[in-house]
Amino acid sequence: MKKIKIVQYFVIGFIVLLLFVIFIIRFVGDAGFIHEKLKYIEERADNQETTFSDKLFLQTIYQSMIMVGSWKYPQASELLNHYCKGGKDTFYFDSKQLLANEEVKEAIKNDKNIIIFRPLVLEKDKGKNVHVCKQFYFDFYYAFDVLSIKKTKKNSIIFYDNYFFQPLHAKKYTNFKIGAIEFQLNDGLIHIAYPDALPFISYSESFLFSGD
Repeated sequence: MKKIKIVQYFVIGFIVLLLFVIFIIRFVGDAGFIHEKLKYIEERADNQETTFSDKLFLQTIYQSMIMVGSWKYPQASELLNHYCKGGKDTFYFDSKQLLANEEVKEAIKNDKNIIIFRPLVLEKDKGKNVHVCKQFYFDFYYAFDVLSIKKTKKNSIIFYDNYFFQPLHAKKYTNFKIGAIEFQLNDGLIHIAYPDALPFISYSESFLFSGD
């Protein structure tokens, strides 16, 4: 009986803790804790002083992003998960969501070969063959940011992208939001969390039909 009660207390305690964490993430935020923690980890990484706990914390961040993203940003979550598992091989993805997007349809219709999923771009990145979206499409922005498009003679459309992260010293940052928690992440920190991960090509081919 005592063992059963201990297990019950453990389960109840775990559920209460989980609900508390969900409440903090969804409604309260972390008062900038994660953002500041990431800054300290980045400083230590710059000085080659990364600790085991730093690596574990980063892995927790990336796995949380994958988990939360699986229902909010599924395309981005898929690619990030593949990278964290080692990357390297070509990743074939379903382009159904892309083909349903009005801006992607417009880019294909106007024979663009590059689409940028954010409205704010440098002048040098604009061009006659580039379609710049009028708003952020965060799932595609986190997954590709810049995606290449190619039409084939067999009436199909190919989407492809070189999926990689900039090195730590490049100081390339992306803003993320998980519930009420906001933080800025240096691209290169993923190499600290997963040093064996390698760039890969994300690829999809779909046949077009009349009226697309």
